Amino acid sequence: MSEEISRQIELRSDRESVSSYIVGFLRASKHAALPHQSLVGQSPSSELMSCALAHLQVFTVRALETFFRDCFVLLCKRDACFLHMATEATKGKLDYVALSNFISGKASLEEHLAAQRNFQNLDVVNLAFEPLFGRPTFDALNDASFSVFIPGDPPRMLELSLKEQPWKAQLYGLFGARHEIIHNSNRALPSDQTAVLAQADTAILVGQLFGCHLASTLRVGTIVTEAPLWMVALMSLSLAINAT
Repeated sequence: MSEEISRQIELRSDRESVSSYIVGFLRASKHAALPHQSLVGQSPSSELMSCALAHLQVFTVRALETFFRDCFVLLCKRDACFLHMATEATKGKLDYVALSNFISGKASLEEHLAAQRNFQNLDVVNLAFEPLFGRPTFDALNDASFSVFIPGDPPRMLELSLKEQPWKAQLYGLFGARHEIIHNSNRALPSDQTAVLAQADTAILVGQLFGCHLASTLRVGTIVTEAPLWMVALMSLSLAINAT
C-alpha cells in the first residue's frame, strides 16, 4: 500500500472518530491555548513564554488546517455539484493505481481531492470552497453577517460581521509565523504576547464563523457542523470584533 493511501486511511479514521468537526476544532484550539493559559498569573521566563506562544501559533494553525480539510471532504461527499466542480478545478490526472484504490475502497475520490490541496496554505483554502460560495472563500466570509445567541441572565443576541476587521492579515500572519517556527529553528520565537493572542482569537472566531456560514449556505442549519450557533461567541477566547 502506498504511503499516500495509508495517510488517507489514517486521516479518514481520525475524521470519523470525531462526532462534530466544529467541536473537534474547538477542542484542538483549546489544546493550542493550554500552555499559555497555564502561565497566566505566573512569572515565567521570557524563554518559556515564547515557547508557549510558539505552541499557540503552531497548534492553532493545526486546528484550522484540519477543520478546513475535514469540511472540504464533507462537502465533496454531501454535494454532488461541489464534488464535480472540485474535481474540475483539481490539476493533474488520475492514474490506474488511484482508480484501483477507489474501486477497492482503500481510498475515495473525495479524500484524493483533499490530498491534492495544501490546507496549510491560506491561498489554497481561499479557492477550495469557491465552487460552493461562487467566489473566493474569504470574500464570501467577509461579507456574511451572523446573528449569535449568547445565553446568560438575560440572554442576548449579537450581530457579528468580519467586514472592515483585519482578520485576513491576522490569519496570514499566523500561518506565516507557523511556517517559520516549523522550518527555521534559527528564527527567534515570538515575544509579542498581545499580537499572538490576537492571531489566536481571530483564528478561533473565523473558524467557527466559517462553519456556520457553510451550514447556512447549504441550508442545513447547523447539521453540517453539528454545533449550536452560540458557540461562535461563547467559545471564542475574546470577541475582538465590533458587535452591535
